[in-house]
Amino acid sequence: MDKYQQSVLALKKEEASAEKRLKQYDTEGARGLNEDGSIDYEPYIHIAGITFPELHRSFILYREKQCKYASQSDGALPGYRSSITSLYCKTNMNLSQIQWIKNTI
Repeated sequence: MDKYQQSVLALKKEEASAEKRLKQYDTEGARGLNEDGSIDYEPYIHIAGITFPELHRSFILYREKQCKYASQSDGALPGYRSSITSLYCKTNMNLSQIQWIKNTI
């Protein structure tokens, strides 16, 4: 349970950091200049900043469904094994999402 909680906190921290990077890149003119001297505006950065919160909600829904399937696919397990399998899955998916955010944004 502790590892899962740590992964949730790390994911929140990385998402906040990614949002800051997107805002900084979108508003500080770090895009460079066009040949005519105007700021080179990349709309994809702006769109990514707007849709980033939706990405988190979609990830949470996907993670819940995926880990529920993973824990149920093991069949009837004795004790708390199903719950532990679900926590392990969620922890791994959080860590995977953190790495994806670091590599992408």
